[in-house]
Amino acid sequence: MHREHGASTIRQFMEDLMELARSGEQLETSAGAEPHRSYAYLEFHRGKDEHSLLLLRTVVRDGKPEVEAHRLDGDGEQVKQHMDELVG
Repeated sequence: MHREHGASTIRQFMEDLMELARSGEQLETSAGAEPHRSYAYLEFHRGKDEHSLLLLRTVVRDGKPEVEAHRLDGDGEQVKQHMDELVG
């Protein structure tokens, strides 16, 4: 499970998504964001066992808002569990 966060995480996620799309392999995508939530996500997956999710989350540190980018990789249940841990 990938746990780093930041600009390099976003860049690597997008590069992996573009590479998979160019390969011609079957993939599915999804995304979510709601006004009352402090996060949004983008996801791509191939079947139930290969999910990759980019979670963008706002946090407040020292009274200032910051955006974190987390990448979560694994099967669907692993990704959901780790996302739930991050967003509560």
